[in-house]
Amino acid sequence: MELSAKVLWPLFPLLLLIVVICLTWAMVRVVRRASGSTAIWLQAGALGCYVLAAASAIASEQGAVSAHLHRPF
Repeated sequence: MELSAKVLWPLFPLLLLIVVICLTWAMVRVVRRASGSTAIWLQAGALGCYVLAAASAIASEQGAVSAHLHRPF
């Protein structure tokens, strides 16, 4: 198997879905276990940053914003 953009590019939406599901599951687990406000804020920040990065990447693919916008996340 040759590692090229044509082969690997379709995997990115699947990986995005897996990461969002895992981060959401972790957020639910932290809140249900009442692990403390620090744990909740850290998990919410991680989920928020990933969702912002995903939204900005999708917007940059459509040409609405700069392609470099999602990189800081």
